[in-house]
Parts: sequence; structure tokens; C-alpha cells
Amino acid sequence: SSSASGYSGIGRINCIAFHPSNANTFWVGTPAGGLWKTTNGGISWSPISDQLTTLTIQAIAIAPSSPSRIYITTPKGIYRSNDSGEHWTLISNRNFCFNGFGGAYLIVHPTNPDIIFGVGKCANPSGIYKSLDGGENWQISLQGVNPSDLIMDPSNSNTLYASLSGNTAMRAGIYVSTNLGVSWQILKGCMDGLLPVLNIENTIHI
Repeated sequence: SSSASGYSGIGRINCIAFHPSNANTFWVGTPAGGLWKTTNGGISWSPISDQLTTLTIQAIAIAPSSPSRIYITTPKGIYRSNDSGEHWTLISNRNFCFNGFGGAYLIVHPTNPDIIFGVGKCANPSGIYKSLDGGENWQISLQGVNPSDLIMDPSNSNTLYASLSGNTAMRAGIYVSTNLGVSWQILKGCMDGLLPVLNIENTIHI
């Protein structure tokens, strides 16, 4: 709960996101207590999502080129704020679902705040999704069972890495795209066809 009668400083969080240029400002999303923001390095916190129809926050993403732009995913859909969380707009009814293993869940392009990638574990079909219009419309970028992680190369935003559990059509392993999600290839020799990779950065060096 985000009420004053809740347990102060105690609770589980699903996700965390940091301001790209101010280390004292960051946000945490909780399973049942909403989205919270601190501007003083965690000394004090303010709830900024109590007006939403759900307090379950699955993922947070801050646009690096426009930090006032925030995206969050919830069981009710995807919300966007253009003023650092003061106001929210439901932009999509899509439920990506909490991934449960770790990973980014949502990634915003470093220079274009309208380009977003999401891990769609509960989407139909499941896989990696991409939006080019600020989250209002989504298309499947990489279809596969139980996507468990997604990262963007910090030195080249056209390159992404995704992990899938695989099925009869898609082998388990780490997939790479070098054209911003237009096409993907499995990384040979890197858990190719074996168990799903839950954390890409612990498996390969980016």
C-alpha cells in the first residue's frame, strides 16, 4: 500500500530506474504499492501513481534523451508520463507481464524517446516487441517462448540482445539484432539450443 499507515521502508520491489544524469533521482515499482520516486538518493520517497487503476508496477523505463518521459507497464496496460510522473496517460492495453527473472523489460532508445522495446512474456504471441510511436502501437520484433532478458549495446543502439527459452520453431539461446530489431540471429556457441539464458550480461561481455 502507498498509504501513510503502510510499513515504512519495508516491501518488495519489481523494478528500479535511474535518472540518466542525476544519481539522486530514481524510481521504484512495487508489486502492490505503486510507483515511488526519490530526488535525494532514497532518503525520502513520494508515491506518484496513486491515481492509476492499478498499483502493480511491472517495469519502468526513463527516456535517456528526455528524462521527463517515463514509461511503466502494469497488468492494466502501458502508461506514459511526459512530466516526470505528475500525470499519466494509458497509451496501450497491452499486458507484457512481469518477467520474473531479471532483465530490462522496457528499453527506450537513447536519442529517440518514441522508440521502445519491451519483453512480452505474457503477450500473444510472446517475444520481443517494438514501438516507434511512444508506445501507442506495438509490433512483434522477435517471436519466441518465455523471453527472459533484453539489453541494448551501450556503444551501438542499433544492436540488441535477447534471450528466449525456445520452442519447436525457435531455438533457446541469445539472439542478436544489429538493425534495431528488424531481424535477429542466434549467437552460435553461446548456449545455443540449450537452457534459456536468464541474464545476458552474466553470459556474454557487452
